[in-house]
Amino acid sequence: MNPDHSASIIRTALPGFTLQELLDPEMLQSMLEDFYQLTRIPVSMIDIDGRVLVGAGWQRACTDFHRVNPETCAHCTVSDTVLTAGIGQGETKLYRCENGMWDAATPIYVGRERAGYLFTGQFFFDDEAVDSEFFREQAQRYGFDPDAYLDAIASAPRLGRETVRLGLDFLGKLSTMLSRLGYANLERARTEADLQIALESQTVVAKELAAERSVLQAIMENTETHLAYLDRDFNFVAVNSSYAKGSGYSRSRLIGRNHFDLFPDAENQKIFETARDTGKRVEYRAKPFRFEGQPWRGITYWDWRLTPIKNRDGHVRGMSFSLLNVTSTVRQKAFSDAINRLNDVIHSNLEFGAILEQTVPELATPMGCEVVLAILKEPESVWRIEQSFGLGADHIGRTFIDEELPHTVGAVRWGHPVVVTPAEINSPEPGIAGVLGLKSMLVAPLSSAGDTLGAILFGYSSGPGEFDEYAIDFAGKSAASLSLALNNARMYENEHRIADRLQEALLALPDRIEGLEFAHAYHSASEAARVGGDFYDIFELDDGFVGVTIGDVTGKGLDAAVLTSLAKDTIRAHASESGKSPSRILELTNDVLYRATDSETFVTVFFGLLECGAGRLTYANAGHPAPLILGRGGIPAPLDATGPPAGAFRGSAYTDNGSTVGPGDVLFLYTDGITEARGPAGLYNDGRLNELLAGVHGSSALDVVDSVITDVLSFAGGRLSDDLAILAVKRLPRP
Repeated sequence: MNPDHSASIIRTALPGFTLQELLDPEMLQSMLEDFYQLTRIPVSMIDIDGRVLVGAGWQRACTDFHRVNPETCAHCTVSDTVLTAGIGQGETKLYRCENGMWDAATPIYVGRERAGYLFTGQFFFDDEAVDSEFFREQAQRYGFDPDAYLDAIASAPRLGRETVRLGLDFLGKLSTMLSRLGYANLERARTEADLQIALESQTVVAKELAAERSVLQAIMENTETHLAYLDRDFNFVAVNSSYAKGSGYSRSRLIGRNHFDLFPDAENQKIFETARDTGKRVEYRAKPFRFEGQPWRGITYWDWRLTPIKNRDGHVRGMSFSLLNVTSTVRQKAFSDAINRLNDVIHSNLEFGAILEQTVPELATPMGCEVVLAILKEPESVWRIEQSFGLGADHIGRTFIDEELPHTVGAVRWGHPVVVTPAEINSPEPGIAGVLGLKSMLVAPLSSAGDTLGAILFGYSSGPGEFDEYAIDFAGKSAASLSLALNNARMYENEHRIADRLQEALLALPDRIEGLEFAHAYHSASEAARVGGDFYDIFELDDGFVGVTIGDVTGKGLDAAVLTSLAKDTIRAHASESGKSPSRILELTNDVLYRATDSETFVTVFFGLLECGAGRLTYANAGHPAPLILGRGGIPAPLDATGPPAGAFRGSAYTDNGSTVGPGDVLFLYTDGITEARGPAGLYNDGRLNELLAGVHGSSALDVVDSVITDVLSFAGGRLSDDLAILAVKRLPRP
């Protein structure tokens, strides 16, 4: 509304007095503040000169936006005109402003003369949808800050139609009462002769005020706001039913008792004393409070207002105390945040036990409960406590059978959380709750793909704590996330064991070969991919020959393992047939791999035949990094000749090449995971490898392998970008 325009509408000839002189603005201010606190309906009273005498609850949407902009302020002027046109004494008019919010007005008359108006507005009905797009467009049209404006709109009261009807009825009657009261005071001031009339008018007003008090009492008893009036020593004088219910005490037990005898809290008592001594109102949002003697309620949160009530001399005679329980709102956000934290924890770990160890304490905090248990299902209808919060460590490992866990079995069967009430716990067969001394309990099943993993149990031991809809929803969502994580962890552990065994089988070498000393190493780039495509092999053949292989299959995992096994077995099988050279063996292997793979899959592989007695090495290479011979001169000699990768092309041909491995020399074979290891200085590269090998010539095969592995991991900071494999074969001098 626009007070300046309202003044022009209501200004009439009222000689010799003003509303401020006729009424008690301070008392009306207190009344309207209480009215707003009860109903959330903003109200102001404006006199004939446009002065706002009293007001309570005006919204930022009006004061910070609509009245600031000339165009939206014009809408307020239209609203005032509509509301004040043709409205009589005791009547109220409701109008939806062009700014999109509801306004209402009722006139105040003194005698036959209009002296002012009671205006209300800037609210929405709770059964109507607030058109956010309309207000967003309005913010853009009039140059409002969108976020601030939408926040102001969102903070406007949402009222029930019955509440508005009762409130407007109250304001209409209040305006009539004020009209009569003002008129009575005017007439008494003008002439003592009209004293009897004024007294009769006041009698009527008193009766109407009593009637209005009954309306106000009805509003007080039909609001979720907890209302109490205390004397200046903080003893309860009056409370509404919401306050009594929320406090946990009956109304009769509260009246006459001191607030801080029932609800001791040093911080709050200091706030009360300061408000009383200064006479200043105090407000808090979402202020936490824990009920002494009711620990199962946990931490509660309240919006509250403490208003000193003063007498005519300005001395505080009592305190109006109003509270609104916002625990559900606060807990809902806390549950949402907790679910996000929980997901971060469980998705950052693939170890079954570690997941439970980290998540069980995390579940206790948002629930506010005293006990949390992770119970796992074992064979033969046995359940075991795997992790606990709030109980001694001696409970971990404790087992139960189905008959002792009827509610847990039921939750698993029904597939949703189950609340166990105190009455059920106190039954002849209380189950685990009775054994552990729980007064109330919530059980959420853990299951995945139809398999029962166990259950999460939330409980209170000091009293019958309640589980609201948000707690039940949180239990269900957290159990679902935990079930998925635990199932993934079990699958990972199973795959981990299989992968380890498979990798060991693929890389198995003989214990010893006469005339040779050899060492080998394999290092996976990722714990998640235990089976890689790097492989090596050494095996004895007839006539003093030894086959030496190293290779690298594209890809990882089981597909790579299958191709690795095929390549190794094919090379071994053809090498065991006499008369076949390394080049022919690789050509036959290429044909097998080409038929078994797609166009994007291939194998780089080196195969050599070493005659142990003479040291002659015949080899062929299918696209693999060139092995090195570490001779007595200390300079690594590469076996450079190569051909296309095996399996990449049909009918690939390879060439045999020769070299000599002298007594004490080391044949060093490796995969590209070494030279492509990345560190702060870039790639490890061939030059660094050759320099390192030159420094270890003459060492044992094991020392050569250990030196290379240590240097590569140090260079890469312990993190490899690819798997690596090494096979070092040293020809021993004849005795």
